[in-house]
Amino acid sequence: MKVTYREAKELLIKKFMSSGLDWHDANWVTDVLVASEQRGDKSHGIKYAKNIIEIANSKSYVKLAPVIHNDASIAVLDGKNVIGPVAAKQAIEIAIKKAKKYGTAAVSLRSSNHLFSLSHYARYIASKNMIGFICSSSSPAMAAPNSSKVTIGTNLFSFGAPSTSAPIVMDMSSTQVARGRIKEYQDAGLQIPLSWAMDEVGRPTTCAIEALKGSLQPLGGYKGFAIGCMVDIFSSVLSGSAFSTHIHGTSLHKKERKGEINRKGDFFFVVDISKFIPLNEFNVRMDEFIKIIDSSGGYVPGANFIENQFADIEISEEILTLP
Repeated sequence: MKVTYREAKELLIKKFMSSGLDWHDANWVTDVLVASEQRGDKSHGIKYAKNIIEIANSKSYVKLAPVIHNDASIAVLDGKNVIGPVAAKQAIEIAIKKAKKYGTAAVSLRSSNHLFSLSHYARYIASKNMIGFICSSSSPAMAAPNSSKVTIGTNLFSFGAPSTSAPIVMDMSSTQVARGRIKEYQDAGLQIPLSWAMDEVGRPTTCAIEALKGSLQPLGGYKGFAIGCMVDIFSSVLSGSAFSTHIHGTSLHKKERKGEINRKGDFFFVVDISKFIPLNEFNVRMDEFIKIIDSSGGYVPGANFIENQFADIEISEEILTLP
């Protein structure tokens, strides 16, 4: 059934608080999931409410990520058994505070849960008059050029920068599409575009089932694989998390292979604009930058979120009946 933006928020916040989250965490997690729905990205949306409630009700649940390392403009947090968006918010707030003091800040999140759509975090950082870059590793889904064996994940990255109107925000995977999109096609019994994936022996396929067994096509050919490697290094190698084929799943510490839990990593980089250039001057320059793109008839990254911000949201019966 379809509900309004406000009804969706109230429903999810209530269910998360019933599972033990305080209002601030419940509101933040809800915003992350609802923002994905608003962007038309249901593969990272409110269908995950059930999994988040399962974590909150588990014996291993940890409310906040312990700080492993804290030194000047750098910090490392342990995200294990913390709800992904909550740990991400914690990392971002630390990075923003450090960037205000040092100009830039980098925070690693080790062995973290699924963060869902990274654009929400980039948009939040931009709302604080900062520039943000976030990236996140995932379990293998993409093969290297000249290979059919998957070694690198879809490995997401997002960027956000403010302006006097709407921020510029981008959010994408290193592959042509995320795995969740292919799963949506599989659930609907639809064929996928031939450019999205290859089967187990490296042949382009339109079968979603074969695609999930095989390899996703990199974004922009070999360049996408190289970007995926960069994300893995920043997110996982640097943070002390599992990387490449050592990552076993990305979703919410479920036991997905041989009883092992997910240990992927995330990276947050924040720039305090005012330490480089006066904020007013930056905003004027950003406005001109956006105007040039607008006047060309082109698309400004992140604009669709503003257009769909308060559209009605589809909620399944499964979510409605959660305790």
